[in-house]
Amino acid sequence: MALAERTPSALADEVRIHTIHMGEYAAHRGDVEIRTLLGSCVCVCLWDPVAGIGGANHFQLPDAPNDSSSARYGVHAMELLVNRMLALGADRRRFVALGFGGAAVIRALSRHHVGERNARFAQEFLKTEGIPLKGGDLGGTWPRQVRFRVRTGQAFIRRLAREDARRIGAIEQSRYESTKVAPETESGDVELF
Repeated sequence: MALAERTPSALADEVRIHTIHMGEYAAHRGDVEIRTLLGSCVCVCLWDPVAGIGGANHFQLPDAPNDSSSARYGVHAMELLVNRMLALGADRRRFVALGFGGAAVIRALSRHHVGERNARFAQEFLKTEGIPLKGGDLGGTWPRQVRFRVRTGQAFIRRLAREDARRIGAIEQSRYESTKVAPETESGDVELF
């Protein structure tokens, strides 16, 4: 059905999709679903249940070089997400979190424990900031697709097949090998369904 054929009441039931990629974050209120694909990267979903504001990030490494403030690094991705949610009217004292990713999908990076370090960073950051980690799916050897519903604070996860692991691993490998740091961004693809 084309968008022009939909009635206003049907539009009210739609959920906007905001896809984030490595080095991105997003925060919204209302009927928005934030999606991402993860390998060794980590996604932290934050939610303020009273304000109905939620957000997520997708970071590649826990610590940033001294000359970078990119959201590719956990330390900045977390602060950028928290600040964006506060700007939308969320109250930090009500935040709850879910954490996903941190898998060992890239053999060359497994010896550096990148996924494990990302997961540990997320857990330690949340503990230090007093934000309860209510659940998630961290570690393992499989990539994941994460869908986070902002209105309800629900997250849906799908562990992906081995062929997806190779594809996602290849993408991550090329990005890890890249010396160019992507600029911080809050944007991603937005679709309606």
